[in-house]
Amino acid sequence: MMAWRARVACVAATVGALSAPMASARADEGGLFGIGGMAAGVSGMFGDRLGGGGYGLSAHFELGLPVSPTALGNSLGFELATELGYESYAASELIFDVGLGFPITLLQLGEGGFGSTLLTFALGAGLNVQHAYGYVRGRLLFSVTSDLHLEAMGRWTPQEASTAWVDGEAGLDALQLRGSVFHRLDEDMGLQIFAEWSPADIAYATAEDPDNLARFPEPEVSVYQDVFRIGLGLVF
Repeated sequence: MMAWRARVACVAATVGALSAPMASARADEGGLFGIGGMAAGVSGMFGDRLGGGGYGLSAHFELGLPVSPTALGNSLGFELATELGYESYAASELIFDVGLGFPITLLQLGEGGFGSTLLTFALGAGLNVQHAYGYVRGRLLFSVTSDLHLEAMGRWTPQEASTAWVDGEAGLDALQLRGSVFHRLDEDMGLQIFAEWSPADIAYATAEDPDNLARFPEPEVSVYQDVFRIGLGLVF
């Protein structure tokens, strides 16, 4: 009997030792990036837009901060992303983009060491030189070491959430996929290197069917852009 009780106590102690770190382990929220609340940098773009190849140069700034905990124990946040620059594709022009969203933490594990993971999902809206838009965005941060982190980000704007500025254009179905490497330089600053791919299709409104006015006309869709971007920035 004493041996049986000793075995139970040993198993309980082992389970407790294993579960305690998991119960207390929480990745550093650190705002939008998991390692800092602000990012600023520069980037270069190349590819095709509206049938014309070209390039672009821009500066960007992003802010992401936790706002408050939710009833489920995760965090609701605030994100702001801006971009300003110059591009030469089918035409040369100044470019700008500003978006505002509200990310929520879906998964938060670890304390910054290997395997620490932070997953957020956001709904937001923005506008740029092409259109006004709504978006959904997901970000997954994975820690390789306490100083080296990898992040995958995806942002999608469906055609129904986009309003293009030119008459006859119904909207953009736009996707933004980005992979980043973050390296912590010191306690207050990190380096970000990223590569991004942004394909998009544009829908053109068509005439109504005179024989069936109740039928919503199907838009004509064509390729709008296929642009790649590489950039460098600092995270604070």
